[in-house]
This record gives sequence, structure tokens and C-alpha cells, in this order.
Amino acid sequence: MNEKQNLIYLLSHDLKTFAGNPKSLATMILETNPSNEVKELAEMICESTTEQFQYIENFIKMLKEQDEMLQTACEVKTIDLEKIIHAVESQTIQCALAKKIKFVEQFDLKSADLIINPELLTRVIYNLLSNAVKFSFLDSEIKIHTYSDEKCVFIKVIDQGIGFDSDDSQKIFDKFTKMSRLGTFKEASTGIGMYLCKQIIERNNGLLIASSEGKNKGAIFTIVFKKP
Repeated sequence: MNEKQNLIYLLSHDLKTFAGNPKSLATMILETNPSNEVKELAEMICESTTEQFQYIENFIKMLKEQDEMLQTACEVKTIDLEKIIHAVESQTIQCALAKKIKFVEQFDLKSADLIINPELLTRVIYNLLSNAVKFSFLDSEIKIHTYSDEKCVFIKVIDQGIGFDSDDSQKIFDKFTKMSRLGTFKEASTGIGMYLCKQIIERNNGLLIASSEGKNKGAIFTIVFKKP
């Protein structure tokens, strides 16, 4: 299995090299001051190559995160939820400001004892929050709510974006899902992120649930951890 994993890493690296060749040629074409039609085609090649690079990077990231999940020790740690969410917001604030999106926090629970590596939880929350920004409309809000009951800890990311049909709530988490869509500013999506999030949470004694009342009615992503 280790040999196969190493081979995949090597192939992924080589694919990046091959993918870069068309972009280099397209860049050379753009430097010759071509006609508008040729310029548009060359720019499309550059954009397509950039998307290929991102796809390969996400694929490598998926493999590495799966490795980390298998190596993660199952021990209880006190997680500063407020600190993690503030850190993630600072990483996504520029994209949010571009769409005039406001983050609304509700920390009914600021920290919790959980069985998960804080870095892995940060990656999941970052993915959920950046996705919420990607699929939200202009001048909308994204709410982040943390709370608990007698048995569980909850982290919710609630947006006012494009949403989805309730029948598709599980398809969102499929690997390379066919539900991969463009964001409201035409941002690309690879169909890997939600799969990774669900894998990370479930490997660490939790659940990740997606819900929506329908298209253009927003979405709610809820992380649920049982208290240790």
C-alpha cells in the first residue's frame, strides 16, 4: 500500500509537469500580441491549466489528509472553538468582502473537549466556511453557531446561498461528486472538499450533516461530536 501511495504521489507530480506545458505555450502566444480571438483562446487554455493544477493539488491533499487521519491518535483534547473560527474567518474574509458577505458569530460554546486534532478540525471548518462564501449571494450573511446539549457538541455553518434539493443532501459528500458546481462568482469546485470533510469528522467520532430547504434557500452544514 505504501508503494502504491508513493507511486500515486509521483504520478501526480508528473501530471503537474505535463499540465504546465500547454500553459507555457499559451503564455508565449499571449506575449506575441495576437489578435483578440487568438488571445481569448490562449487565455482559456491558461485558465483551464490553472484548474488542472488545482485539481491535482486537491487530489494530493486528499491523499495526505487520509494518511493523517489514519495516524491520528484518539485522545481527548480541549479545543478552542472560538479561536479556530476566528482564524478561519481571517483566512476567508477577503473573499467574503468581495461579495459584501457578513460573518455572524454565536458562541454559546467557546471550547469543548473533543477527540480530534485541532488542525484537522480547522481544515474542515475552513472548507465549510469558504464553501459557504463561494455559494452565497451578494449582501448576505453567513452564521457560525457553536453550542452543546447533554450528549453532543454542535458547530453549524449557515448560509443564504444557492442551496440544493433535499434529495441531494448525501450526494454532496460523494467523492468527486457530480454536484460540483460553480460559485455565485463563477468560482470553480473540484468535488473533493466535502468528501474530505466528512471523512475527517467521521474518523474522529463525529458526524457531518448537510441540509437545505431547496435551491436558492441557503444551506446548513452541521458538525456533531458526541461528548467523550
